[in-house]
Amino acid sequence: MARAFKKNGTNIIVADKLSGYATSGGDLATGLRFDWVEVVVDTTIPGDTASDQYTCDLNNINSPNSLLVGWGDGTTDEYVFDTPKSQIHTYPASGIYKVRYGRTNATAYPIPVDVNTFADGDRVKKTDITRFGEYSQVPVISVGNAMTPSGTTVSASDTPDGSAYLVVPGSETRPFQAFGSISELITIPTTLTYAGPGIKGDCRNTFDGCSNFNGSVGHLALTIYRASYMFNSCLSFDNGGSTDIDNLTFDFTLPGATHISAMFQNARVFNQPIGSWNTTGNTSLNLTFKNAQSFNQDIGSWDMSSVNTLQEAFNRAYAFNNGGANTIGNWDVSNVNSAPYCFYQARVFNQDLTNWTAGVKTFSPTSINVFLSNAYLFNNGNAVGVSNGSAGTGMDAWDISSCTNLSQTFQRAESFNGYIGSWDVSGITQMTQTFQQAYRFNQDLSGWTFTPGLNTIMSSTFQSATDFNNGGQPMDGWDVSGVTTFQNCFRDATSFNASCDWALKTTGDVNFGFAFLFASSFTGIGLENWNTERVTTFGQCFQSSALNFALTHPNYWELRSGVNMFYAFRQTPLNGGQASGVAGRNWEMRLSNSVSDSYNLNNMFAYCGDFNQDISTDATNNYWDMSRVTNMSYMFRFCSKFNQDISNWDTSACTFMTGTFDGATIFNQPLSNWDMSSVSSINTMLQGTAFDQDISAWNIGSVTNAAGFLNSGSLSTTNYDLLLDNTSGWLSVATPQSSVSISFGTTQYTAGGNAEAGRNVLTGTYGWTIIDGGPV
Repeated sequence: MARAFKKNGTNIIVADKLSGYATSGGDLATGLRFDWVEVVVDTTIPGDTASDQYTCDLNNINSPNSLLVGWGDGTTDEYVFDTPKSQIHTYPASGIYKVRYGRTNATAYPIPVDVNTFADGDRVKKTDITRFGEYSQVPVISVGNAMTPSGTTVSASDTPDGSAYLVVPGSETRPFQAFGSISELITIPTTLTYAGPGIKGDCRNTFDGCSNFNGSVGHLALTIYRASYMFNSCLSFDNGGSTDIDNLTFDFTLPGATHISAMFQNARVFNQPIGSWNTTGNTSLNLTFKNAQSFNQDIGSWDMSSVNTLQEAFNRAYAFNNGGANTIGNWDVSNVNSAPYCFYQARVFNQDLTNWTAGVKTFSPTSINVFLSNAYLFNNGNAVGVSNGSAGTGMDAWDISSCTNLSQTFQRAESFNGYIGSWDVSGITQMTQTFQQAYRFNQDLSGWTFTPGLNTIMSSTFQSATDFNNGGQPMDGWDVSGVTTFQNCFRDATSFNASCDWALKTTGDVNFGFAFLFASSFTGIGLENWNTERVTTFGQCFQSSALNFALTHPNYWELRSGVNMFYAFRQTPLNGGQASGVAGRNWEMRLSNSVSDSYNLNNMFAYCGDFNQDISTDATNNYWDMSRVTNMSYMFRFCSKFNQDISNWDTSACTFMTGTFDGATIFNQPLSNWDMSSVSSINTMLQGTAFDQDISAWNIGSVTNAAGFLNSGSLSTTNYDLLLDNTSGWLSVATPQSSVSISFGTTQYTAGGNAEAGRNVLTGTYGWTIIDGGPV
């Protein structure tokens, strides 16, 4: 008795049990072991061919097998391996024909007829399926899918195997893709056993995509040797609530055996015991329990000695903690060479994995990146945050010497604080987000040794690892000469203040963007010895940290051309290692004066409210040579303690001085010697300062934007008159641009003299808009 299931609204015939074995048949051949499928074709239905034609779409013809086609008009063709895919048959007349397809078998057993042989291009001409055949692989014919249109009927009365498997009596059963994507499938009959004891079964994809299936499968009397994707995306599957799934028989030592990859992937409610399974010979746990969100059974007794990959094995297995048993720590993972994303988002997993160090192949040769990412409770079996182990014990004993990638390994392992200071990281090139948000982690990693020349990436390595301070030990021993980026490396690592006396790269580029952003305890111990000549960006590097160290001759930082210093020291107490506002010369930097170089110091010291170091040009030692700086916008913005004489700066190359001293409330130093000839913007340049100096010698011929220039009104009438004077002020130095708006706040000029005359020329002849306090 055949059993019908629905797929896409059309009945699909599925047999309850096996029967028979065809050795001959029809008019297709004589003396060959073969099977056939029969369909009815109406050539008059418009398709890809003429009204007297039909296409056989050849697919999956594997040498030395061939496909036999009886066209229904008395002719039969045999197509061998490598025959051009589409074969068009022309009939003597338009009409209805019965077409038979069969495969010869020159080796051990028949090859199943694939659905694609039902004429891909002319599938609309297929009106009926009249015979399935004993061994057809078309579950049984997926009516309603892309290959068989919904208008096709099924009048076949034979009893096929019905489950898209191949049978050779006494040898093998293939429930391969038997019920694949039949969303309406809920259970299977208990009489459907597929085979007797000792018959091996290829169960790959058997129930793949059966989203409503929740039947018991423990009665399947076969020895499974292939099981990948068997219950993949069985969203409702929990073996009908029965524990008999633990009784299934496996033998992965049989010839041709594979593995259980993705077996329960997306089986979101499955949580039945399977710890008794014989997994000897299984080679992969890749994706096996990915998104098996309810699974939490003890599988510690599984034989893992042949497994070579744990990639995504428990990815998003939210409930998995090995049933609360610590037996998973006994797994023999000596042949595992890849385990990325193994416990990714296994949110409650916290078992002791110390013994996973067994064997020289442990986690080699590639990576364990994202290994425990988002395993919130993991601390190698210990309570949250407890320091786990010492040198050579616990996870520290793991051999990762062949690993290249530690990216996200402990990301958001929020409880982890295991000692791993002895790990051999000499081959590591990727440490992106390794300990990001590992809030409790604070172990001494000063013994880690990196290999120069590997171009290691350390982006966000300790970002938001709020307890991390290298176990209270300095990190001076790290050789980071091969690290290309520290972007976000210690960002939000609020406890970090280890000494970082490092030798940086001397070739190539180094990125320190946001490296210590919001690292609120970091004072910069050891940074005075850095060789910064290859750093491309310090953008927001130390913003909102506790940075305050000295660069005193002969120590200095050398800035390369084009370096980004945007907000590099924003909201830090930086003052050359001195107390707030104390003057000194403890912040030495060198800039190239080569004509091919240029510097953008935009916002460099912005919001450094304590900064007041002498950074005037020291020609003897080549410190603070500003001759190639093109942008000084907001450089000292809100530097409320800054009041140093920098009148000897060479500003001839500078084009932007927007907001340079904006909010530097006490700044009042002479700037008369500055070369302003290239400057186009002085917008808010001296806004909010105490500035009252003679700047009448400035060449403002390039200025087009001066809004808010000195709107604090600090300039005296005397100095205002000097710059307005039509005989010796700005007008006498250079011809100004037209239609410029400028503000001097409430500052007043002297009426009736050269100042008023000059002001009238600016507002009249050149169309300037001047905001001031009027005449006095």
